[in-house]
Amino acid sequence: MIIFLNLSDGIFQINLSQSVTEIPVFDAMRKSVFHQQVETHEAFIDLSRLPSGVFFLQAWNGREVVGKKVVVESWDWKV
Repeated sequence: MIIFLNLSDGIFQINLSQSVTEIPVFDAMRKSVFHQQVETHEAFIDLSRLPSGVFFLQAWNGREVVGKKVVVESWDWKV
């Protein structure tokens, strides 16, 4: 699983070697904070509404789970 991210707006692009059926995201306490159904090899996940922190993304294809750690960084450009 390859994850491309844009820290300016919290949108993650995920490219997978095979199709997945769902992508849940959990916080550091293993609480589910996001869930998306997917039917392709590519997905865009918008985590911009989440607070800054470390999150764990899982890709489930019906047979196996692949997990990745992602960091969401809130950007405050006010001076």
